Amino acid sequence: DVATVLGLNPYKTPLSLWEEKTGKTKSSPAGEAAYWGTTLEDVVAKEFSKRTGMKIQRVNFLLSTGENGWMRGNIDRAIVNEQIAKAVRVNKPEKAAETGLMLSTDVGLECKTANAFMADKWGPSQEDEIVSGNVVTEHQIPLYYETQIQWYMAVTGIKKFYVAVLIGGQDFRMYEVQRDEDVIKAIIEKCHAFWFKKVLADVPPDPINADDIKKLYARDNGEMAEATNEQAIDIGELRNLKEQIKALKEQEEAVASRLIMAIGEKTGLTLGGKNAVTYKAMSTTRFSSTDFKKSHPDLYQAFAKTTSTRVLRLA
Repeated sequence: DVATVLGLNPYKTPLSLWEEKTGKTKSSPAGEAAYWGTTLEDVVAKEFSKRTGMKIQRVNFLLSTGENGWMRGNIDRAIVNEQIAKAVRVNKPEKAAETGLMLSTDVGLECKTANAFMADKWGPSQEDEIVSGNVVTEHQIPLYYETQIQWYMAVTGIKKFYVAVLIGGQDFRMYEVQRDEDVIKAIIEKCHAFWFKKVLADVPPDPINADDIKKLYARDNGEMAEATNEQAIDIGELRNLKEQIKALKEQEEAVASRLIMAIGEKTGLTLGGKNAVTYKAMSTTRFSSTDFKKSHPDLYQAFAKTTSTRVLRLA
């Protein structure tokens, strides 16, 4: 949620999250990637422990702090710091106030899986430095995970997180992320404003893409506005692109027509003995709403639905 509030989530916008939090829409079911990420979480955690020798522990608590517990976090794992305690547990309120830690440790672990196509979003593994206890390089992980981890540190008081990721099912990397107070302060401010001034106040956040505009402004207000210089450039570019598409479409139809003429009554053409293009008969069955309306006008009117959508057209 934090990355989404900050506009860093490539799969969801702040407006979509606001709709979920205010109950206007239901959250989308987890896909295959999320399923396997959860399923392989334990595998990644055990491999991290095996390679580093660190003792890890699952944290089965939803942790919260702030006014009415509005700041919440559900971390994957915690790492036992025996200088603090031999096992990880949730500190009592007085102990948490004294130590600044919600847990009896100051080190966390986040476990991830990633598609091989996302490998370039992750920097070189810091495994050797982490194992040696001397991390001197800067970590590089996707920014939406960085903000998630800094948020977890804000909620728990943890000073450091390790991140273990399995990329493409065979590339295991690990990183060290230190607490950054400036980043945490900025994240809290943004999330506080989203929760109290948007969600609780039932005020939608500003749209950040065309889909948001369609949701937020399903109908136009009938007014026209003078285009800025940048918008005028976009209008000109859209005109040029549409003209290019039209020209390419005409070329496509001309080439397709020549091939159809060449095929004639045959099924298709080959190149080097292998099928290259075919022109086969295909049968489809479609419901004719026009014929149904003529034959059963009352039924048609009973089930007809009118929908509206906004369409972008060049004048």
